[in-house]
Amino acid sequence: MLLTAPYGEFVMENEWITVTPEAADIQPDGIQKFTVKASIPKDASICYYNAQVAFTDEVIPTPFPQPFPDYFNSFRLSIDVWTPPIVQIQKPYITGQLEAGEERDFKIKVKNTGDKAVPMAPKMSQQDMMYSPYGTMQGAFTDDAITITAPKEIAPGQTVEVNIHISVPEDASGNYNGALDLGIEDPSIRDEWADLVRMDFGVWKQPKEPFVKAFTTQDAGPITIEISSNMLNGIFGYIGYPGGQEANVDKTPSFKVDLTDADNKALSLKKTKTVIKGGVSLGGMGVVPPWEVDSEGIYKEMGTLYTETYTVDVPAGNLKLGILPQNTQGFEYTITTGD
Repeated sequence: MLLTAPYGEFVMENEWITVTPEAADIQPDGIQKFTVKASIPKDASICYYNAQVAFTDEVIPTPFPQPFPDYFNSFRLSIDVWTPPIVQIQKPYITGQLEAGEERDFKIKVKNTGDKAVPMAPKMSQQDMMYSPYGTMQGAFTDDAITITAPKEIAPGQTVEVNIHISVPEDASGNYNGALDLGIEDPSIRDEWADLVRMDFGVWKQPKEPFVKAFTTQDAGPITIEISSNMLNGIFGYIGYPGGQEANVDKTPSFKVDLTDADNKALSLKKTKTVIKGGVSLGGMGVVPPWEVDSEGIYKEMGTLYTETYTVDVPAGNLKLGILPQNTQGFEYTITTGD
């Protein structure tokens, strides 16, 4: 017999499960095989169903009453009812750095693989809000800075774009963690997080004052100064998510470099080399879903490293190196003494 819990939102129906034979007498040391067949109706809700199949009425004794007893000769039956996904979401993550005061646009592609139109009503969700032991954390900006434009439905076989426009306030700083709820009515979606596009940004500002590094040379002679931006076009500390798109800084990183001696006299720097180094993915790690390979190609540039090299003859003594970076959220420097 099939035994279902008398509580819960989704209950397995008795007519879904057939056990054959319905009854049998098993001789001592004998073996009896039973066949358990599940027939799930097409209109069943998408979820997990649990029940017991008991072969005898012997109940496991307990010191207190139970609303759902356990039987000695039984096994637990768990069925995961699902349907193939109808809607495919490209790039379910947007990560990276935004500059205070800038405006950025992102596009999320959504494809309907079914034979019926799928309604869609995108809106900002509170599922990915930032929390701390002291409560909800204040983000770098509010959802009011985000404008969403999208069609109301996706026709069968059609791919549509959800446009996300972000106007970062001039005084913004810190981090933003949020999510876009696409509002897709897809019967294959099991939970409320399945159609979320997560958005994680760090917000920064272009510096106005240079970074200053004081150092000392023991002997007069040539030195080499090498300055490098961080990978991912200036995204410092963010490596992105598989399948995501990064809010990279479009402009090329650059540096205003000054060197002064102990008397605060400027020394003449000569830029001798500029190196551009990049990393390219061929679509692994879910960067491009299979249904988008033809339209976007298999190559995706993961980031670019810009390096500038300067040389100068310096006197012995105390020196100060000033670096004012532009269009990068972090940099590294190397000072080499001698040829």
